[in-house]
Amino acid sequence: MMRNDNGDMVPFLFLLGLFMGSFLYCISENRDLLSRSRCDHCGHVLNVFDLIPLLSFLFLKGRCRYCGEKISIFYPLSEILTGILYAGNGLCIKDPISLFEHLILTSVLLEICFHDLKTYTIRNGSIVFGILLRFLFCLSGEGDFLDDLSHSFLIVLPFVLLSIILASFAKKEVIGGGDLKLIFLLSLYTAPYHSLIALFLSSLFGLFVMMICGKEKIPFAPCLCLGYLIVFLFVG
Repeated sequence: MMRNDNGDMVPFLFLLGLFMGSFLYCISENRDLLSRSRCDHCGHVLNVFDLIPLLSFLFLKGRCRYCGEKISIFYPLSEILTGILYAGNGLCIKDPISLFEHLILTSVLLEICFHDLKTYTIRNGSIVFGILLRFLFCLSGEGDFLDDLSHSFLIVLPFVLLSIILASFAKKEVIGGGDLKLIFLLSLYTAPYHSLIALFLSSLFGLFVMMICGKEKIPFAPCLCLGYLIVFLFVG
């Protein structure tokens, strides 16, 4: 992406990301977004001063104002991460339409990562939303959707075949179906060569996490999204 020398929007995007981080984390947990926010432990309705991104967590010292139980560290972490990624998009992407598209895409990918970290699954609805997003922006002149589809099939097909072959020998799922769908989605937004770079980086991240955690199975969506986000912002 082209670097944007005008950083006036970056502080705003960071603040927007702080607010969106909590929202995306709640979506990933299938919460009722129409009802009032409540404490996860005592169920007390939270007021506006309990819901200020990051600041409320720091002011309350990480504990509920009403019952004293610890607030999940994932709330401030999701807020900070989203803020950083939103600001990163603002720094690295010059075109406003492309910036808007990638802010939405970043939100979709974060929701996918949060959900995968908790459940080891990726919801089909998130994948479909990401595909529709690319289709709509192609209609606005931001690319050719048919070309993007052909590129995505070109990238994901070898992994589908590899998954089938490995599953037949290992007698278990080696590459998750959700991961294959995510690779297809992410490849819509990158050229084939850049997708290969992103997949290589994702594999390195995955191997590193497996070595650190000592596990044979990890939620791979965060590794995939990290690899592609690096390519989106610094290579593409």
